[in-house]
Amino acid sequence: MCFFFLDDLLLTLLSSFQPPNGWHEVYTPTNSVTVGGHFMTYDSMHLADVSRRFDVVYPQALTDQHHYSVQTTLMGMLASIARRKNRGKPFCAYITNLFSFFLVYRRKSLTSLCRMALLPHLYLMRTAEAVKMKALMLYIKNNLPHRFTSEKLPQAKSANYVMEDVEFVGIRVADVLVDELGLDYKNMDDIFTPMPWTHPGEPIELSDHVIRKLNAILI
Repeated sequence: MCFFFLDDLLLTLLSSFQPPNGWHEVYTPTNSVTVGGHFMTYDSMHLADVSRRFDVVYPQALTDQHHYSVQTTLMGMLASIARRKNRGKPFCAYITNLFSFFLVYRRKSLTSLCRMALLPHLYLMRTAEAVKMKALMLYIKNNLPHRFTSEKLPQAKSANYVMEDVEFVGIRVADVLVDELGLDYKNMDDIFTPMPWTHPGEPIELSDHVIRKLNAILI
């Protein structure tokens, strides 16, 4: 935490991170302006999964802010898997095993990431994000019919939404990962087992075969 004085104004810079679904309270003894952001990681996708689903099922129950860029950001994370292959070692990992937890992907968290890509209707608002939701669902229906559910398409003009390249790639990457790694993406109950449910799951390394299939998507 850093404090700065500007005339009679006290500026406080507090840098902190908390996981998705983290209950928190803010105490401001003086008039304050706060600014926050998002720091998304591959190991916390199962937590983001629950949080995003809750916001759709119970809109404005806990927060009045919905982040419309999240879906596209997640597609970018999937596309990065195809480019990065297995996660690289932090510098310190060459000296100690302290950071070995972060060297691979985790099954539960990776399953949630793929679920959010292949089942967008569970995480997007049917009102504010109807156009985007319909466009993504139609793409999956037309190109990956084995992934399409019987969920009714929202009433919206999907032609008004132009999908970004990263969204095409992200959905394709999720499709390959689900098949090759046997990820049970349709079973949301899997998030809560085993206990503690916040654990991201067993480690997964991408084989050369999977990497070749992911690289083919980028060509």
